[in-house]
Amino acid sequence: MFYQLKSALAYRLFGLMARGLDETPALSSASTSPCEVHTMLGTRDVTMYLLAVKSLLSHVDVTVVIHSDGSLSSADVARISRHVRGVTFVDHEAANERAQSQLQARPLLAKWRNVDISYRRMIDIELWRRAERIVILDSDVLVNNRPSELIDWIRGGVTPFVLGQPPSKVEHLESAASPSDHIQTSFLRKVPELSTRLGLPQRFLQGATAGFCGYTTELSLERIERLLTAALDLGLRMDQWGGEQCIVIYLLSTANAERLPAESYVNFDPSVAGRAYEANIIHFYGTHRFYRLLYPRLAARAVRSMKRSHS
Repeated sequence: MFYQLKSALAYRLFGLMARGLDETPALSSASTSPCEVHTMLGTRDVTMYLLAVKSLLSHVDVTVVIHSDGSLSSADVARISRHVRGVTFVDHEAANERAQSQLQARPLLAKWRNVDISYRRMIDIELWRRAERIVILDSDVLVNNRPSELIDWIRGGVTPFVLGQPPSKVEHLESAASPSDHIQTSFLRKVPELSTRLGLPQRFLQGATAGFCGYTTELSLERIERLLTAALDLGLRMDQWGGEQCIVIYLLSTANAERLPAESYVNFDPSVAGRAYEANIIHFYGTHRFYRLLYPRLAARAVRSMKRSHS
């Protein structure tokens, strides 16, 4: 109860500090870009998403694609369309129809697509993509400063990238298992076996996230299906929250993904609070999202910057 109240107050404060967002100028989705930016979006996160995508579009030309989780209202769609001209919406029902049609030969993916919204995002991107390069953008990402490395990748990147600093204490692949392990810990310990089965390198970039990453063909339906099958055969609980993230990080890691410079592209936690203002891109994932109100303050700064660029 206390956590829910605290969270509700934090979101209300966030909304207040970003209240000038609807006065910022519209930006455009670039229809001919070699890179698409995909987001699975619900009505609760629309304001956060607009900050994320507009702070990104302030620096790069990309095609913007939104997958509705089923909760986006017509008012949400209209609001987003006012902010991002030419944005592509993938309707929830249209996505279900395409999946039913195109996944008939992949019943495991058809089933797993309904396990969690994150699996839907991962699978549906492959069903709807048109561009050579893909960036996954969570709504709780904020672009603070010019992301030069990302810009270079969008223009001609070959190998995938991930965001997120390595953890201070890196867990070894052969560490002993515990019944209470989170899926990512359990998955990490199975990497040697998975890699042997799949003929892939024993590589898993710890500290990375599926909330902001870029790739070309590394997350194909075939590769996802092979990995998911192997993981389930080894008894991994891939239906737990975080299972999809394990798939994304592992497949990108084994394809020689590069970690964006960790001092400038971070998964936010209290250890990086001192460099939050200097970071190029920050992923404010749920655990520490409103720590010391840094996210709302940076959101307010981003709104001011967008207004100045129009004046």
